[in-house]
Amino acid sequence: MRLIGRLAKAVRRGFVIAGLDQAIAVAGPVLPAILRPRTESYPQPSMRRATRKGISYDLDLSDYVQWLVYYGVEDDQRGKLLALVQPGSTVIDVGTNIGNVLLNFAQLAGPQGQAIGFEANPATLRHCQSNIALNRFANVRVEGIGLGESEGTLSFGRAAATNSGADRFMPDGTGGLMVPVITLDSYVDQHDLTRIDLIKIDVEGFEFKVLRGAEQSIARFRPRLFIELCHDNLAEQGDSAAGLLRWLEERDYAVHEALSGGPLASTDRLDGVFADIVCTPRG
Repeated sequence: MRLIGRLAKAVRRGFVIAGLDQAIAVAGPVLPAILRPRTESYPQPSMRRATRKGISYDLDLSDYVQWLVYYGVEDDQRGKLLALVQPGSTVIDVGTNIGNVLLNFAQLAGPQGQAIGFEANPATLRHCQSNIALNRFANVRVEGIGLGESEGTLSFGRAAATNSGADRFMPDGTGGLMVPVITLDSYVDQHDLTRIDLIKIDVEGFEFKVLRGAEQSIARFRPRLFIELCHDNLAEQGDSAAGLLRWLEERDYAVHEALSGGPLASTDRLDGVFADIVCTPRG
């Protein structure tokens, strides 16, 4: 098995050197996954331009998030998320990264809807803005701020060198970047938003703080919520999965695991939970 692994790694690296990765990406599931070049096959940076489902991107394949987009590796949870967007929806994307989900939101919401993203990392923000500029959606924008439970500045950094999806606020202040943070409630007031239909939150443990800073907006608009629920990440920020679910229950939201559809409650055993959840207002 080790020999097969070494051979596969050499083949993957050879595909990159020969410039065959575009053909492999187009081939998709026809080629065995073991032969698909991985992020470690690419030097930093390794930029490619690609169009996926009618949306264009500039992608650095040495980054895991962008590699997923390039090779069309989609999980079922993402499909569950996109299925929540209807034409005319106003959708909030907290933790936008390079804009893949945000641009899909804009495409699905259509000209009568809007997609608003929030990306705290300045370098990732610029990349997202570049991807937005490659497309012609008039209903999308991204803000270079973080969302939390209060206004101020916080330390932000990269937890994994080849995975921008793990970027996060650093509670110990070691992030290397100080970025502005506001509440969603403040943003809604400043921009006179009159509806919110869906809020997606994936911010590596900062999710509960985003919710607390959106309390008035959630009470006013009663949007659906799609949230990454990871107890370990929440604990790093001084929160817990049980506390987050209890907060939602107190506001009369039903919570289900996105993939299985099974219900979740604050009284469940949640110390190891890591799942996307769909939160739907009752009544």
